[in-house]
Amino acid sequence: MTELLGLPLGWLVFYGAVMLVAFTIASTLGMGGPLMVMPLLLLQFEAATAVALIVPVIWVNNVGRTLLHHHHINWEAVWRSALLSVPLTLAAAYLTSEVPDTVLKILIIALIVYALASRYLFKVELKVGKKGLILWGIPIGIFTGLMGTSGPPMAIAYKGYGLVLRHFIATFSCVQIALQLVRLPGYWTSGLLNPGNLPLALYFALCGLPGVILAKPFLHRIKPETFRIGIDILLGLIALTMLIDVIND
Repeated sequence: MTELLGLPLGWLVFYGAVMLVAFTIASTLGMGGPLMVMPLLLLQFEAATAVALIVPVIWVNNVGRTLLHHHHINWEAVWRSALLSVPLTLAAAYLTSEVPDTVLKILIIALIVYALASRYLFKVELKVGKKGLILWGIPIGIFTGLMGTSGPPMAIAYKGYGLVLRHFIATFSCVQIALQLVRLPGYWTSGLLNPGNLPLALYFALCGLPGVILAKPFLHRIKPETFRIGIDILLGLIALTMLIDVIND
């Protein structure tokens, strides 16, 4: 079978389409791309390698979103959430292959269940203040470095802080640029990202980039409450997917 960039041609085309669809959705809701593509990447790659491979596509996608929505960035939320998350991401990236995936998945599931139960069962909207947003940098940094995804804790924190629509997406994307960038040294040093698979990672990045533009028309039509519900549905699906993975493991 013909191979290109280390993958059979059919798989290469399939993954290119997956990146485009997943990061179009992620550019509409501000998050979710990595968690949508990870289960499919695991069909061909080890978990730690898959985490490293999606760093360039996440970074490029977030640069595009930041440039597109830069007028809506909440800079106070940026520095508060980045204060602890950036150094913790850098440290945790060196431990990616050491911590069991199951432990991290269970922690994320618990975090999502807590946030959704507070709103829909106990009718209490989770509020995050200025000091609280700094502390949310701890789970954001740990999960970003170890799993390659900070979407769930960042979404919960920013929703609680009151960010919606373009303010949510712009601020989320701006912080993600730093978080993904500081992961690279750890992945490169460990060999998870290397000269052999870097071209494939860049191919993924190019395939996901058009999603930034494709998502723009949808953003003009979404109402704030619809956006919040969309985030909650996505969080619920993420938790369900991870729970199935934990059970199967």
